[in-house]
Amino acid sequence: MGNPVGKALRVIGIVDIIAGVILGLILDNNDEIYGSSFNFSVFILWSVTGFVSGLIFVGFSEIIELLHNINIKLGKSNNTISENNLNEVSKKDDYSPTKNKYNIYRSIMSDKENMKS
Repeated sequence: MGNPVGKALRVIGIVDIIAGVILGLILDNNDEIYGSSFNFSVFILWSVTGFVSGLIFVGFSEIIELLHNINIKLGKSNNTISENNLNEVSKKDDYSPTKNKYNIYRSIMSDKENMKS
């Protein structure tokens, strides 16, 4: 499974790296502009620029993929608060923010389970 946005950013990053090197090779051989047959500094400039910007896109795609995997793992986990622990907390105080949070969590999870069915 993969996130389509992450895949698209990875493809854009790889294309950007390749395009930077190709443009560096094309533009460094331009006799009309630079007056020489091969200008190494122009090649390095375009290649490094393409490489860095491509790596930024690849890095963002990796972040999106990792966040997508975390979201999938959290959605499948069934870590719930046990009823015994909840009762112990509610015995100490009449008002229990933990119990309210638990009830909100249970309602959200039951809605999520109903949506899957």
